[in-house]
Parts: sequence; structure tokens; C-alpha cells
Amino acid sequence: MADNQSDNNQNGKSFKSVVALLSGNSVATVIGFLIYPLLTRIYTSEDFGTFGIFTSTCGVLTLLANAEYHNAIMLPKEREDSAACFHLSFLSTAALSILILIATVFIYLFADSDFNPMEETLLIVAPYVFICALWNALNAWYTKITEFNKVALYQTTQASSLAFVKLLFGYISLPFEGMSLASIVGQATAMLHNLLTSTQKIKPLLSFDWERCKACAVRYAKFPMLTLPRSFVGFVSSNLPFFLLPFFFHKEDLGFFSLAIALAFRPINILSTSLYQVFFPKSAKSVNQGERLIPFFKKFSVTTISIAIPSLTLIYFLTPTMVDLILGEGWEETSLFVRMMLPWLATSLLVAPICYFTDLFLRQSVGLGLEVIHFLARLASLCYGIYVNDFRVAIGLYCLANAVMILVNYVWLYYIVKKHDESLSSEYKKAK
Repeated sequence: MADNQSDNNQNGKSFKSVVALLSGNSVATVIGFLIYPLLTRIYTSEDFGTFGIFTSTCGVLTLLANAEYHNAIMLPKEREDSAACFHLSFLSTAALSILILIATVFIYLFADSDFNPMEETLLIVAPYVFICALWNALNAWYTKITEFNKVALYQTTQASSLAFVKLLFGYISLPFEGMSLASIVGQATAMLHNLLTSTQKIKPLLSFDWERCKACAVRYAKFPMLTLPRSFVGFVSSNLPFFLLPFFFHKEDLGFFSLAIALAFRPINILSTSLYQVFFPKSAKSVNQGERLIPFFKKFSVTTISIAIPSLTLIYFLTPTMVDLILGEGWEETSLFVRMMLPWLATSLLVAPICYFTDLFLRQSVGLGLEVIHFLARLASLCYGIYVNDFRVAIGLYCLANAVMILVNYVWLYYIVKKHDESLSSEYKKAK
């Protein structure tokens, strides 16, 4: 009876956590979608292409800046160790941000223009990376201490300020890329507001313990050594079109694809991230307490599939009409790319919220191998499109490669979860 009551309490807390995150995420998503009809009438497809290159470049640099120590914050039992992991992430972020600043200034001043597709936007990469990487660490800390309302508030503040500044910069016609500059203003506004309203929650992070940091650096060495390379390969391959295709196709084509990515994956990523943030600490606690995970895995899979298939089928038929209605004339190519992404979207919904199992069971070496194979599959698909000089072929094969490899990753996750449960059964039999 007590166990049932404990399970009900845990389920209640998990539900409240999901609601808290989704409330902030939903507001952020709605704000983002509401301004797209205005953005597509202010900015050109080439502007969206440049913005896609900017966000992809900053994303991979942010990944390197955190050194994956932010993902270790949720694992320790002692809060002081979690704080030490935060400090490791912060030190790495500060060091790399300084190096990025030096490198970007040098490239802007001395490199050939063909080597710098972002032009003046390159100069704001370093501060943008620093703010994003710092938020990743703070986000993990709030998740650790179950302060999901802080995460939701940040998302809402960031989305609101970002929308306002994007529209403002678009209307006043800045002499440089307005959406990229608006992004750093939005992130900085949300970060400043978060720090000023969370002084008590982040107070433990102000106490630095060097010895504890060194101990945690050794204990969680697999995160920068194995998880980081895997995440790096995964992020680069998932953003490969923005790193490779600008040298072979027009920014206008990239702009249509970039907008399709934003429209299709914004709600998917927000939902997946919210579930990930709730499921990860819950699963880590279950592992520490010797509980089985297969029931959760199967229930999540069945629920996701039963919702995703009819929803995405409906989206397939509604996409052309919705794109024309929301974005206006001249953006028809975007609807084609959204349709191409639907199998990719479905598999992402199935895997992204539970992809932490590889880290949870410290199987990063296999995870890295899978990411390398995924990267090669994506690269091959894009290279074929480049070979036949067809942007649509490149993107279509790229989306197909993503869907297939994510399904392979799903099979791997099921395997390691099943192995975990089998080991528990073996230990139980030995104990009897």
C-alpha cells in the first residue's frame, strides 16, 4: 500500500513537472508561430538562410563550450557534486568563448569573404555561445533541483523578447542580419531576468570547491571524452546542410529549408526537451533504486506511436494550405520540405525524449559509433544531391537517412534498457 502511494506521488510530481515545462514551452511556441507571418513578410528567404548558418555554427560551438559536463549535473546524489559539475561546465564555457572571440575577430578582419558566409554576424558568435552554454548549465541545475518553473519562465521571457526584437530590427531595416542580432538580445534579456529573479536558487553555485571539481572531472570524464564527441558528431551531422550546402547552392534554397526546420521541429523539440528533462532524473533515480525500466520504455513507445502517426498524417495533407495561409506567397517550397521531414519527425518523437539511456548506462562508446554511422549516412545523402546538382534530392535523401538511423538508435536503446532489467532479475535470483 505504501509502495503504491509512493508511486502515485512520484507520478503526480512527474505530471506537474511536465505541465510546468510544457506551459512555458507552449507559450514560447505560440509566440514563435504568431510572428512567422510577419517575419516572412519582412525578411527574405536569403535572410533565413544566413540565420540558419548562424544558429548551426553557434549550436556546435555551444556544444563544445559545455564539454557535456552540464549533462552530468543531474547524476550525482549529493547536490555539492552537481554544483561542481556546473562549475566544470562554466570554466569550459568561459575558456572556449574567449578563444572563439579571438578567432572570429581574426577571421572577420583578415579572411576572404568566401570563407565567411555570415559576414558581420560573425562578430556576435562568441557572446551568443557564452550565453547559450551558460543557460544549458543553469537549465540542468534547475532540473536537478526540480525548479521547472524557472525553466518555463526563462523560455517564455526569451521567446517574448526575441519575437519583439526580431520584428523591431526587421522594420527598421538594419544594415546587417537582424534575426541573428535579435537572437543574442533575446537570450541576454532572458538570462539577465533569470539571474535577477533566482538568487536563492543559484546561491549554492556561488561556492567553488576546487577539490570537488577535480574529483567530479575524473568521475565523469566520459562526458567530455566520449559523450562530447558523440554529441558533436550528432549535432554537426544534423546541421550538415547548413555547413556543406552553402558552398554548392543558393542561400535562398537554404532559407526555405531553414524555415521548414523551424516550423516542423520547434514544437517537436520543445515537447521532446520537456519530456527529456523530466524522464532523465526520474530514470536515474530508478536505476539508483534498482527499479525496472522496460515497463516505462514500452508505455512511452506505444503512447508516442499512437499519437504521432495520425497527427503527422493529418499534417501531411494540411501543410500546403497552412504554409500558404501563414507565410504568404512565395514560400511554397517550404511546404515541400516539411512533408519530406515527416518520417524524420515521427522517429525523433520516439527517440529524443529517451536518448539519455546511453549516458545513463555509460555506454557512450557505442553511442559514438552509432553517431559516426549516422553522420556518414547523412553526408552520403547530401553528397549525392550535390553530385546530381539537385537541392530537393539532397534534402529528401537527408531526411530519409535521419529517419532510418534514428530507428536504429531506438533498437539500441531498447537493447540496453532490456539488459539493465535482465541484470536486476539475475541479482534478485541470486539474492533468493
